[in-house]
Amino acid sequence: MDSKMKPLWLTFENADPNTDDIVIIYKYGDDLRQDMLTLQMIRIMDKLWKDDGYDFRMVPYQCLSTDLNMGLIE
Repeated sequence: MDSKMKPLWLTFENADPNTDDIVIIYKYGDDLRQDMLTLQMIRIMDKLWKDDGYDFRMVPYQCLSTDLNMGLIE
């Protein structure tokens, strides 16, 4: 990933050999709170649409703000 902040890519080996490794990005210098809010809204809208019979096949990723300017992204 080409970025000025150079996020740290972390790969965790999954204990279950039948599943993929877990990859997350640690970002410093970026406020992820707005990202979290946007992704929560997308999940809510996706659930409402599915309840009405619409499946747009949305797969929002996970995002966790751990401080004002750092966090983790799935």
